[in-house]
Amino acid sequence: MIPVDVATAMTTPVRTIGADRTMVAAAQALREAAIGALVVVDDGELVGILTESSIITVVTGGRDLETATVADCMVAPVVTIRSDETVVAAGERMREHSVRRMPVVEDGDLVGIVTTTDLAYYLPRLRTTIRWERQQARPPG
Repeated sequence: MIPVDVATAMTTPVRTIGADRTMVAAAQALREAAIGALVVVDDGELVGILTESSIITVVTGGRDLETATVADCMVAPVVTIRSDETVVAAGERMREHSVRRMPVVEDGDLVGIVTTTDLAYYLPRLRTTIRWERQQARPPG
């Protein structure tokens, strides 16, 4: 099978938020962008990820969304993947770490994010590629 790299399936640009922002600001950013996660950056460096689940944890824990910061609630360290790794590796890493989103890095820089949704959308293309490979591998005649 032809290895398909994460760069082919990832989403760009990545929505980010500063670690010092409030959880209210984070919730508003998620709603406005209609996404489930924000990559947290501090001085341009990837430091965490904030998901819808993070907000639920804050709310159910009785914390004040106005005063709680993203740094207080983000998941860190972050499970990442390189853009040149395969989508198969991405799926395996997501399963291994029980995550649904992974920032994609290239030479230490944030270049995208890959989600289970991205992989689900890409799967039909991968199946088409596999079928094509099988047809090409058949002996003529």
